[in-house]
Amino acid sequence: MNILLIQRKQEFAKELKIAWKEQGNIVDIAGNYESALQFFYAGNYDIVLLDTWIKGGDAFLLAEKIRERSRKIGLIFLSEDTGFFWKKRAFEVGADAYLLPNSVEEVSLQVFALGRRVKAEAEYRKHRYVYADMEVDLLQRKVFREGKDLNFTEKEFLLLSLLLKNQGLALHRDMIRKEVWGADFQGASNIVESYIKQIRKKLQDKEYHWIKTIRGYGYGIDERKGE
Repeated sequence: MNILLIQRKQEFAKELKIAWKEQGNIVDIAGNYESALQFFYAGNYDIVLLDTWIKGGDAFLLAEKIRERSRKIGLIFLSEDTGFFWKKRAFEVGADAYLLPNSVEEVSLQVFALGRRVKAEAEYRKHRYVYADMEVDLLQRKVFREGKDLNFTEKEFLLLSLLLKNQGLALHRDMIRKEVWGADFQGASNIVESYIKQIRKKLQDKEYHWIKTIRGYGYGIDERKGE
């Protein structure tokens, strides 16, 4: 795993780093707000451990920045502050756990348990697109909403998958037609519009407006509505 330690207690952080590196993990240590941001934006971390106090900045604001960038990273507060206020604040900004730095062994148990969960979720997501209450299973080639199979045809599945793969981007209808039906397609010129209509009907998208029409251009998925 790739782990980022953002700690005021540098000695304990170094003990954790030594123990975890011996198990084959990559561990970086940041001692202040600026270096924490630099490490985080430059790295690809599975787990971030964060103190409630950081030199040069607000730890909870940093946690919010981490969560804005990724909801998939395991985020743990590791702090000597035992008051309810600190724990409540930590979970409000997206922490998965709040631990006391009692011992390397105890912290390691919790960190690696969360790490296994993060890895399992990443493996699960590798073959799926999850958007709001919709799930596209790339292996079964099926689309579900709230666990119900929507019985998409192959072309409907390919079109929706293409839009989800490119969330936040506007895709030209000609590009969609080429990707879904092939460069040699000689059928109806409005084939994309027709299939978008069918997909919207099956998704009941009239209520949610997930698929956006870009007038005179094509279509896209509003990534903000998928959170």
